[in-house]
Amino acid sequence: MKHLDNREDFRTNEEFANFRNLILANHKSITFFRSASAMKNRYGRASTVQQLMQKNLIYQIVDFSNVECQCMSDEFGFILVQKLRAILRKDPPYIIQCDAGKKRTGFICLILEMLSGTDYTNIVNDYLESYKNNNGLDFLTNPEIAKEIEVQKIQKLIYYINGNQDFKKQTWRKLHIVFYKDMVCYTEKSKYFNKKYANRSQLRPIFLLQLIILIHRLTSGLYIFCDQN
Repeated sequence: MKHLDNREDFRTNEEFANFRNLILANHKSITFFRSASAMKNRYGRASTVQQLMQKNLIYQIVDFSNVECQCMSDEFGFILVQKLRAILRKDPPYIIQCDAGKKRTGFICLILEMLSGTDYTNIVNDYLESYKNNNGLDFLTNPEIAKEIEVQKIQKLIYYINGNQDFKKQTWRKLHIVFYKDMVCYTEKSKYFNKKYANRSQLRPIFLLQLIILIHRLTSGLYIFCDQN
């Protein structure tokens, strides 16, 4: 897939930098942002990202540009938990980044959006936005490409997280509650569950439970950090 790396190909700095607010609880977050990397200039966007971060007074970066493991792996998940724990000790706002702000960043943002209660349509639209901003794809004239990305990428990621293929009817906001109730004997230092719950279909990778504990301890959840307008 062609990658567009010239500023002239984009209308705004935000589009070029793949820079925007996360959509948490179906609102634009005023605490969490996402973009291409401000430190690794693989796609020539670093200086533009830095300008936008300065403009929005963002100094705390969750950087995944040097994380090479697969998104759908426990290794990636544990790194995510560690990075979020470290960053949340500092004052917001925060920004999540990887080289292009598309794949690794997209996966992380999808998790946070799901856990905050963002609906399926908004999750899909936010994920697809990175393909517009990196590859110049026009989904109005190429809806079949949008559908392919939705089925082959977004739905696979959601299933990995949630274990549920009823994507459009899923109530994401209840997801963290389901996990939280099913943990029972889980502790943050343990990688094992009570045998009673070992084969429960809704139990997902262990790092998600760590992440949910982390989010649960935030002031009533990620979705409070949103612009309600």
